[in-house]
Amino acid sequence: MMRLDLAVLHYQMGELTRSEGMFRAAIDEFRKVGNLDGVATAMGDLGSSLLSQGDLKAAKNLIEGSILNYQAIEDREGIALALNDLGDLFRQKGNLGEAETTYGRAEAMAHQIEDKRALGYVLNGIGDLYMDRGDLAAARKSYQESLAFRDQNADKQASAESQVALAQLSIEEGHPVDGEIAARRCRRQFHDEHQTDDELEAGVVLVRTLLAQNKIADAQKELDEIHVLAEKSQNRFARLQFEITSARVRLTSIHPESARPQLERTLREARSREFVGIEFEARLALSELAKKSRSLAPARDSLLSLQRAAHAKGFDLIARKAASQHS
Repeated sequence: MMRLDLAVLHYQMGELTRSEGMFRAAIDEFRKVGNLDGVATAMGDLGSSLLSQGDLKAAKNLIEGSILNYQAIEDREGIALALNDLGDLFRQKGNLGEAETTYGRAEAMAHQIEDKRALGYVLNGIGDLYMDRGDLAAARKSYQESLAFRDQNADKQASAESQVALAQLSIEEGHPVDGEIAARRCRRQFHDEHQTDDELEAGVVLVRTLLAQNKIADAQKELDEIHVLAEKSQNRFARLQFEITSARVRLTSIHPESARPQLERTLREARSREFVGIEFEARLALSELAKKSRSLAPARDSLLSLQRAAHAKGFDLIARKAASQHS
């Protein structure tokens, strides 16, 4: 297990490429000795890593392989956690119906075995799903339940992940001050624990809370501080979230057009990697830029197109934002 433990350590530190080779070597070693538990664990961890890097096809194959191996040894906790990862993948691809079904299977299994750790992860993913759909009350309930399970397990890192999700939710609920306090605290915790990608994600949410309060100078200061993390990050999902947030800070400047190249690059990559939610976010920001540039007819057309596309995929939170911009 030593090679696998080392791979997980590098993964947690954000060294995804380095950990990938170690995960693959661990899979081969476990297969040679017939250790299906080791195979399942290493496949699932590698699948999660590739999901973060935007290789969704390879990630899906690995996670599904992990589930088959866990089923062979009747490891229900492993199955529940791997199903949760598969739900995350479907959600990022924009298949919210499949995500809901998969999360539901994971939650049911976690409840059957009274696994608080697995429930913490699954409920956080379900909260993300409700956020995409614009059901903020359901999202808060799910995030709070996730946080409660994680607090019961005394898992500080996982608890902080749920708190970051609640901070993002606070922005949508119109309470960015609450979100700022939580995101700042979690970013500091992740920094102290050398969890670089988690620190980046908390930093992005912190910047968004400041933008929501029109604290532009503070947002730029925080953005400058996490820029180095983003430059080094191999987590493409977190990196693209940073790029959109950085562009939104530019949109508030006296030269909003400077955000266009960044947003167009982000849109192209999100589409190529099938990160549908990020694609919609980039399209919304580009439409807002068109409005700022007084290109009102093209802006209205792009907002209507986005509203329809997002609603068709079930992303009603961003569909409502698009509708409010063109109404």
